[in-house]
Amino acid sequence: MDHALTGLPAAWLLAPFAAFRTAAVYVAALPAQAVFDDLGFRAESRGANLWLVLPND
Repeated sequence: MDHALTGLPAAWLLAPFAAFRTAAVYVAALPAQAVFDDLGFRAESRGANLWLVLPND
């Protein structure tokens, strides 16, 4: 899946020293529900720490 990370999550991939609470991941398309299930992903209205961003440009 095409994706990109920015800020501290991207820095952590290069050198795992940063701590962060929220990771924004830019995706080319939203993954299938099976991917979310395999990852143990839970949609929450509060306390979310992962944002999947589908750019509209």
